[in-house]
Amino acid sequence: MTTKGLLANNSLNFGESFVVPKVGIDSKGHVSTLDEHTITLPKVTISADETGNVVTEMTIDETSGAITKTKENVGTLKLGTYAGIISEGGDITFEDSISTAIGKNAYKLSILNGSADTEGSLAHEAKLRKDADDALGVRIDGVISELSTETDARTSADSALSDRLDNLEELSISGRLTSNESSIASTKSDLNNLAKRVNTLESAGYAT
Repeated sequence: MTTKGLLANNSLNFGESFVVPKVGIDSKGHVSTLDEHTITLPKVTISADETGNVVTEMTIDETSGAITKTKENVGTLKLGTYAGIISEGGDITFEDSISTAIGKNAYKLSILNGSADTEGSLAHEAKLRKDADDALGVRIDGVISELSTETDARTSADSALSDRLDNLEELSISGRLTSNESSIASTKSDLNNLAKRVNTLESAGYAT
């Protein structure tokens, strides 16, 4: 008995071959010829590796099955369709597309670069700081004015005290000190009041 083709089941890899029988039949249905043909499974080929870490395009040849690929680096990829600034902004999440992430970032940048009237902008923060500095300057000027007023008051008090002491000295020299008890009492009262005022100024930190 003559046989053709494979005699058993066979598992093939790409690039391997197998044979199939070719049977000829005459007009009466009898096998007249017996032959075989070899069939080879095409071996898949992939184009040479390119620089890049992302496959951006892939084509398959319908005849040979050869695969051609194109690669690029992620950092050089183009977005394709860019939606522009995402008006609602928000934080970038892992679920966002590259286009959405850049849109959100563009929104935040537009806020930072906004005018002084745009809350959250650098100009707005600078304006708030300037307003605070101006208000502090006004308060400092007020404190300086108060200190100046208190200093003038102390100078006047010191001058009045000096005048009183000179007056007492004149009274003592003229022998009228004992005969001016009311003047002495008044002077003592003035001196006490002046001492209290000086103590108050020193406690407040205005003493120089």
